[in-house]
Amino acid sequence: MASKEKILFAVKIASGCILTIGLMIFFIGLLENDYKILTSIGLGTLIGGGLILLLGVLFVATEEMVDNTDKGFKKSSKVTPLKVKKKQKKKSAMSDAPHSIIQNPKSCKVVYLRR
Repeated sequence: MASKEKILFAVKIASGCILTIGLMIFFIGLLENDYKILTSIGLGTLIGGGLILLLGVLFVATEEMVDNTDKGFKKSSKVTPLKVKKKQKKKSAMSDAPHSIIQNPKSCKVVYLRR
């Protein structure tokens, strides 16, 4: 838990400094007439600081979720096994037609049967 607090503290300090600098640059560019380019630079710095804060918090939250998740499955008596139905054998081809073909799988010979 201490490592997560250290990461959060570092992210908070870094993004806070970047946000403060970006806010100062943005207001200098907004209020001064000669430095219009500083407005866009300050706005980009503000967005960058916000993204750093957001990604740092997301990283710590993801790490916390991974640590608290159980790995694997525990065998429980409450779980019932699935019942698998057995396949029924099809009727033989001899009952359907008067002339049928039966193939012997051992010798691979085809035998013609007539009634």
